[in-house]
Amino acid sequence: MRLISNMLDVRITKLTLENFRSIKHASIAFPNSDYEAVLNNSPSILGIYGQNGSGKTSVIMALNLIKRVMSGEQLTREDEKTIRLGTEKSSFEVSFLLTVSLVESEGKEIKPDTALMVEAYYNFDVVKLNPTDAKESFAGLAIENEVVKFRLSTPEGKVVVAKQVWFDTRKTQSDDMGIAFGSKQKYMILLNDDKANMAKAVELKKKASQMGASFLFMKEFQELLEPFVKDMESEQFVKKTTEEFFSHDTLSDLINSVENSDDELSDEEAEKFFYFTVFSTPMVVLRSLRWFSVECFHVIGTSTTGLVYGGNIPLVMIRKNRVDDRYTPYRINLQRDAVNCVPKEVFPRVRDTINQIGIVLSKVVPGLTIEVQEVQPDSNTFFVPYPNSIAIELFSCRNGTKMPLGMESDGIKKIVSIMILLIAAYNDPSVTVVIDEIDAGIFEYLLGEILKVLSESACGQIVFTAHNLRPLEVLPSKFVLFTTTNPEKNFIRIPNRGNSNLRDTYFRQIILGGIEEQVYNPTDRFEIDLAFYRAGHVGEEG
Repeated sequence: MRLISNMLDVRITKLTLENFRSIKHASIAFPNSDYEAVLNNSPSILGIYGQNGSGKTSVIMALNLIKRVMSGEQLTREDEKTIRLGTEKSSFEVSFLLTVSLVESEGKEIKPDTALMVEAYYNFDVVKLNPTDAKESFAGLAIENEVVKFRLSTPEGKVVVAKQVWFDTRKTQSDDMGIAFGSKQKYMILLNDDKANMAKAVELKKKASQMGASFLFMKEFQELLEPFVKDMESEQFVKKTTEEFFSHDTLSDLINSVENSDDELSDEEAEKFFYFTVFSTPMVVLRSLRWFSVECFHVIGTSTTGLVYGGNIPLVMIRKNRVDDRYTPYRINLQRDAVNCVPKEVFPRVRDTINQIGIVLSKVVPGLTIEVQEVQPDSNTFFVPYPNSIAIELFSCRNGTKMPLGMESDGIKKIVSIMILLIAAYNDPSVTVVIDEIDAGIFEYLLGEILKVLSESACGQIVFTAHNLRPLEVLPSKFVLFTTTNPEKNFIRIPNRGNSNLRDTYFRQIILGGIEEQVYNPTDRFEIDLAFYRAGHVGEEG
């Protein structure tokens, strides 16, 4: 059976923050983020715990900002509030592991012997502009000092492309060629020494700064690099460079020493070489990171949860087949208390998504499922669908009784809104789901059961914050981070001791201490009692 497709998986491996909100400096390593874990579809679960105001939500907001930047979105003036008071910029470094392998024509069987892995690193700063420049800027902020570097190697450890900087927008570059590339040689490789494209790159960089957007992840900039990718995709290039690929350690060496070859490749050899070679290009790494951020990286913050409580069900329609079905997720806010309009071409995806949620929901909350029903306007209704659309309404079904979903509890509505993303993370190694306050409105025992299943069987990556400590009784210690009172070291892991679960261990550290970093800023129950009394007797003597 021929190998016809490549399978790309992306996982976040590390996050480093400086001067972001209350965080002066923090570094977080994500569990199960090595090559073997990704190839084996091991889950990467990270729960963040700590007292109020200790930096949990800051991590969620940082990941959300990174997603937006790498998706090519603009910053807003609200983002200026995330820069730590007294500083002029926030700095970010995020590391990724990208793995690619060929699959059989059905898209089911992975071919480990065809696998490659890329360790990619993206650095950038969010900088406050001076008053003069801020007037010309959409956000009053700019994304500066962007750097993308990576290493490409085989599972056996053979380096195919050595770790090096390929894209670099820092102002320390020695000449105009440093507008985006690590060296003049890389500029010549990636833009084919095209002066017109170089001039376009200069203009785009200025435009990105005014927009408050990433230059490297700008769609227009990435399109400048397309001709190089197309050259590498050509059959002539594949045949021409086969022998050279397997005899050189780096891409630059390969390109500089390509010679004509009369050897013919079998279909399978050509296919294998094609994906190996194309994936080794810096452009494809850059484009893959943008694709991951748009399609597979989902952040549910408290603002989204507010939509749930405010009468909406934020629904994300995801891809069904991660090998062949790479459409951009369709996001829609469904009014839970009213009739909704959706485009006709979108309705089948909405229906399938609701059905997917119902399959899991009936097991999470026994006897409960949801369904979507098309509404036919009649003379008794004032609701008329707009052209090429379908009117729908959401219902919950429990023990044979159907009622509008809006009549269910906030906890049920919260579960419905996040369930499709948890389903995606369970089945797809490339999906990363980030949820702030995952426990809000959800029964603690049920939350523990859901997280236990995900920690044992999910293929993707899930990051969450919570106040409810039930998950600490079911999650391995490597899946949990705790905040500290040290601004230089905000997050630590606490290993289990003896037969105690992580919840008991955490309480012991709060009460007795015993580890290097303090995990709780002490409070006194009697002082709290006295404070309540004094607050009710302000102005009274004695």
